[in-house]
Amino acid sequence: MKAAKGYRYTGYLYAGDHFPVKGAESEGRMEGEPRPKGIRLCHTDLSRDSGESLGIPLNKVNWGNFDLVVIDESYNFRNNEAFKDRETRYQKLLNKVIRAGVKTKVLMLSATPVNNRFNDLKNQLALAYEGNPELLASKLRPGMNINEIFRRAQASFNAWSAMPPEQRMAETILKSLDFDFFELLDSVTIARSRKHIQTFYDTKEIGAFPERERPQSFHCGLTGRQDVIGFNEIFARLTALTLSIYTPVRFILPSRLAKYEELYDTAVKGGGGRLKQSDREQGLLALMTVNLLKRLESSVEAFRITLAKLEKSHRSTLARIEAFHRSGGAEFIVDRSEDFAEADPEGEEDISDIEDAQIGDRVQISLADMDLPAWERN
Repeated sequence: MKAAKGYRYTGYLYAGDHFPVKGAESEGRMEGEPRPKGIRLCHTDLSRDSGESLGIPLNKVNWGNFDLVVIDESYNFRNNEAFKDRETRYQKLLNKVIRAGVKTKVLMLSATPVNNRFNDLKNQLALAYEGNPELLASKLRPGMNINEIFRRAQASFNAWSAMPPEQRMAETILKSLDFDFFELLDSVTIARSRKHIQTFYDTKEIGAFPERERPQSFHCGLTGRQDVIGFNEIFARLTALTLSIYTPVRFILPSRLAKYEELYDTAVKGGGGRLKQSDREQGLLALMTVNLLKRLESSVEAFRITLAKLEKSHRSTLARIEAFHRSGGAEFIVDRSEDFAEADPEGEEDISDIEDAQIGDRVQISLADMDLPAWERN
């Protein structure tokens, strides 16, 4: 926050991860009254239109009234997926905070801006130029195409990832990336390592870095009992789970599938194809597997509670299928993949309680359109 004090801005929004909110930018501010210095919110507050965040009513926040947005842990905005019926956190930040209202500058802080694809970085940089690559290109050397630069960088990364481990060195990927990529990064980023700061900065003013102790590795078993399976076998069994309750689209009858593709598949802007509901489901399936492992990492009891929730959800769905077989009436199930589109696989919360998800009336599938015997078996 000290870095923001040097700016001559009358308002800023600090979209932090776990920081308290100070002040509120209200729609009811009197004309001529100076705007407050700013507020600090959590990333997840962008997903809500009502309620409070540490005492601040979110429906009173004037999202378009900030000159500066400082985003800590900006990797949380590395995805920009499209949905037909709702606005994601990324899109709300871009449309209602950055594009709308006063001219907004963006400062992003992250030690890990890229997860496993360069699009992660591209999406974050897009926040700084309002999602318009031509706006950024106009400030760079003539002829630089932002989308093409990232396309070539991703191709180089993919080729590097396919190399044998002994060849997959940092020096190899650095040599394969275009000069344009490094020129782009130099234009929009400031990188400061511990070594750089210690070499070029007076640490007497900012304080010295703490001394790092040599890490100690401890490999502990799950339990001392010999009749209990270990971590590796648990992992093998979890990855073998089909968790088909999260992938109902996969069991829609081929003759009925086109109807749901028309309803729920989303065209990607810029002619980049279509984002299929079945692809969302596969992403959710992987997320749920990671969630189970995270719960085990938290504690055996947390893992046990999550497994109980999964069992309850599966039994509830099987009961609904049985009721449909008996009555033959109109019965729908809800594809829940969109409810978890922005869930953080590295977070500590349990995201498996799908019964508590705010389902609404979004992706509904008629049981009459499904291959129910196959779904029940899975």
